[in-house]
Amino acid sequence: MVYKTDEKTVRANIELKLSRHLGCTIEEATKEQVYKAVAMTIKDILAEKRVDFRDKVKEVGGKRVYYMCMEFLLGRSMKTNLHNLGLVDEY
Repeated sequence: MVYKTDEKTVRANIELKLSRHLGCTIEEATKEQVYKAVAMTIKDILAEKRVDFRDKVKEVGGKRVYYMCMEFLLGRSMKTNLHNLGLVDEY
């Protein structure tokens, strides 16, 4: 399932994270701060989708699968998550 948003909403969400969590504007932010803000917005989308998925699984009585990932390549993970969400162009 692809998450729908637009560039204006993405920018507003990033600016909100920068302001609220990192205490700066997008003009003042370093590359690292922007990266962190982007990561937080993606995490929020994934968390929302996880809740929706969990509710659907409970509704139909689905099984639970456990998976432990040892991947620490955060840049690749972010790119993969954006691709899977269908948000590469927006970000």
